Amino acid sequence: MESRARREQEERARGGKACMQLVVADGYLPRTPVWLRAIEVFRDLYYRQFYIEDLILPECGTISSSTHG
Repeated sequence: MESRARREQEERARGGKACMQLVVADGYLPRTPVWLRAIEVFRDLYYRQFYIEDLILPECGTISSSTHG
């Protein structure tokens, strides 16, 4: 039961909404060109997965969503 809850939490963290929160956290407001492009990328599961696997988290390095596009 605990692993199922953890798996669901991980899936939400890798979802499109979570990715868009990263874009906003980087300072790109809704409806700006970068924000709109991010919507296009993160709507597609393949591209979203590719982005997440390539992302280095702030605690591990210094790559943010602004360097991926």
